[in-house]
Amino acid sequence: MATGQAPDRLIWQGDTLPLYTHPLSSHPTFKQHSKTLFGTPQAPFNTGCWRGHIAEWEIHHDTLFLVNIYTCDYPSNKTKADLNALFPNQLIRGKLPATWLSAPLLVPKGKLLYYTQSYIAIHEKEIELTLKKGIITHFQEFDNSKTQLSVYAEKNDSLLNYVYSHINWQLLPNLPQPVKVFAEILSGSRPFPDSVLLLKKSQQTIFDNEALRVLTSIPSWSCYYKRGVPYPIGYYFVVIFDENHRKKYARR
Repeated sequence: MATGQAPDRLIWQGDTLPLYTHPLSSHPTFKQHSKTLFGTPQAPFNTGCWRGHIAEWEIHHDTLFLVNIYTCDYPSNKTKADLNALFPNQLIRGKLPATWLSAPLLVPKGKLLYYTQSYIAIHEKEIELTLKKGIITHFQEFDNSKTQLSVYAEKNDSLLNYVYSHINWQLLPNLPQPVKVFAEILSGSRPFPDSVLLLKKSQQTIFDNEALRVLTSIPSWSCYYKRGVPYPIGYYFVVIFDENHRKKYARR
């Protein structure tokens, strides 16, 4: 599983917010300095910060400025790059206006509702800032508060227990060899499975139908929202029919 990446920081309206887009990645000359930002040929390796730095930004009078570039160990290590050396004759009161940037920035705000070891982070609200040459031209806020988490989607043990304890083992034939059914459970707009797809069937209808029946009967499922609309996430699950599971879960 990929390691979650440290976001940049954005100072705006009195708050310091995470910024999961990286304006420096589109700067025309920044890449040529990226490996010597802190006066050494190679910054310390950090799997949670592949880009090798954490940038700090500020919005002032609707203009985006680069304020600092820290090491990946920030805030425990407050070593900063020399912006004057990186961007000579371009700073305004020690800050670099992001004049190269004409793109949207998505800024999360409020309570963190969901997070995975990637950039899938869902907050209560998201704010999209549209910039043209570093100046904000449009502002839009999205409400993700309909996001709900289910124990079956977030805790594998709960899902395993539900699935295997709800299989009608008494209706299934003996299993000299395990039978596997590969499925995907897809989230939707409501806190229930939106759909269940059998990605790889067992070629034995009785097992395929039973796997589909049990998975579609799961009483609740997580639903995720990003940018104010449902954000479908697939969950892959393998139903294994064998005598060990029958012995453990068959109803007596």
